[in-house]
Amino acid sequence: MSVRSDVELMREIPLFSEVEPSHLEVLLFSSARRALPAGELLMAKGARGDSAFLVLSGTAQAFDDAGSDPVALVERGAFLGELAMLAKLQYPVTVIATSELSVREIGHEVFVRLCREFPESGQRILAAVASKLETTIGTFREVQVLFDQAKPFRRL
Repeated sequence: MSVRSDVELMREIPLFSEVEPSHLEVLLFSSARRALPAGELLMAKGARGDSAFLVLSGTAQAFDDAGSDPVALVERGAFLGELAMLAKLQYPVTVIATSELSVREIGHEVFVRLCREFPESGQRILAAVASKLETTIGTFREVQVLFDQAKPFRRL
């Protein structure tokens, strides 16, 4: 795969859809390409999120807890760990390759440097993050209402 095709893939991700392709090229040139064999750990739940990962090819599974059933199938075009990377939070899930997996690893420092050097792109990315967080908070509020309306359980 070329950097150009990786840029096209990134532009399909809402976080990067409004970012200039040349700025994404800079980000990708500064990122590391990694290949993982099937069974290898990409990220571990609870580990500090220093990087986000763009899946270029292959598949993986995401797990909420060790030994649990997978919560998601990860395929080409997935962008994993972006909020953890941005805020240096813990990864929310464990991701393990189920086939040979090729990813671009985008580190926190590289990402911050892109936003500093290209402020207009940084603003677009942060607006997309804010929108994603607003949607997530709205979902949490809906769930909270359901919990508040739910009947309490009785002990037997």
